[in-house]
Amino acid sequence: MSQLKLTDTKFTLRDVPAEKYDLDNYFTNENTKITMIINRSLEYQIVDRYGVDSYEIIDDNRIKFDLVYTDYQYAMEFIRSLGDNVYILSPKWIIDELKTTAEKILEMYK
Repeated sequence: MSQLKLTDTKFTLRDVPAEKYDLDNYFTNENTKITMIINRSLEYQIVDRYGVDSYEIIDDNRIKFDLVYTDYQYAMEFIRSLGDNVYILSPKWIIDELKTTAEKILEMYK
């Protein structure tokens, strides 16, 4: 950082369509949301990572949580870190992927 220098270089403004910088659409895309039910004993993890207003307590005293993600690997690592304390409701392709991973792990220990 000590080698940074102020220059007279100017940049030309680019014409960017409004839909390109409307991040609300990007973060609410159904392809980037995983809906899950989480054991209430892990509530502190959800609060720490996503805030107190990021989930709801449902009738059976579990947590319903929508994980909105931009990094697929991070989302899957988060889900796997919850172990058997999480039940994925949607999307189905995430459920299928978790099943495939579980089957591979089971096969390793046969």
